[in-house]
Amino acid sequence: MKRIAIISILILTLGCVDQGGIGLFVQKEVEQLFENEISPELLSIDFETHNGSIELSIWDQSSYRIEITKWARATTSDGALEKADALKVDFSETEQSGKVTLTIRAERATDAGAHLNVFLPSVALDHVDLSSSNGHIQVNEITAASVVLQTSNARVQGSFTADSIAVSTSNGGVEGFFQGESVTIETSNAAVDVECGEGGTYRIRTSNGRADVTIGTRGTYDILTSNASIDITVKGDFNFDLSTSNARITIDAGEVVYTLDSDRNKKGFTAETPDVFITASTSNGSITVRKY
Repeated sequence: MKRIAIISILILTLGCVDQGGIGLFVQKEVEQLFENEISPELLSIDFETHNGSIELSIWDQSSYRIEITKWARATTSDGALEKADALKVDFSETEQSGKVTLTIRAERATDAGAHLNVFLPSVALDHVDLSSSNGHIQVNEITAASVVLQTSNARVQGSFTADSIAVSTSNGGVEGFFQGESVTIETSNAAVDVECGEGGTYRIRTSNGRADVTIGTRGTYDILTSNASIDITVKGDFNFDLSTSNARITIDAGEVVYTLDSDRNKKGFTAETPDVFITASTSNGSITVRKY
């Protein structure tokens, strides 16, 4: 297959004081483009960048398009441009038995990074693996066999349906819709605001951030935070084990049977054979569960 790679240069000049308070940094950007027509039976992507965001969308074309913005800062314009241009971004497209895999590896460098803006054709997705640092990950609605998303100091947002989903960040929130047989969502010092699909096992972790979780009529949910509240909305009947410290536990679900009913720990169910199982724990924050 013929691959098209187009490189163009955009100049962006930003003045900022360095950490030592001496002089200004100039920032420059270099744009790089990869695109190609493909018609695979399965498509997998494995992208890794640093100090940059990843945004992924499905479009109605039969090609992929990957727009890469490499940036760098230096004390001179020429130095910043040279540094951005020299930042190495390795790209490959491989095919085996009808399966195409797109791979990106961006070099890790100080005062430099690469943003990825990705458009994929509407084909069956196998594995989606996106990794960054100091940059958000945003994915429009996708369905795949497995999804792995990892970043730091930034948010993760999107809509995902997969057998297995793993999301990890820090100092950034997690938002969106998640449907899977096995779903793990982890962050710290930030809020989680997610809607979960029908069925599956969900493990949700944060700290120093609120957890807002919407649940359907089936599934097992383990939710943990600290120094913040947990708010759960449930569509179906549920079994619960809720614990907190120094705060209130509230269950708004009509008829509730308690097997343990104390201020800081409540266990019970809303039906003898529920299809939803909730374990939730926090400290210095309230827990509220509502059935709708």
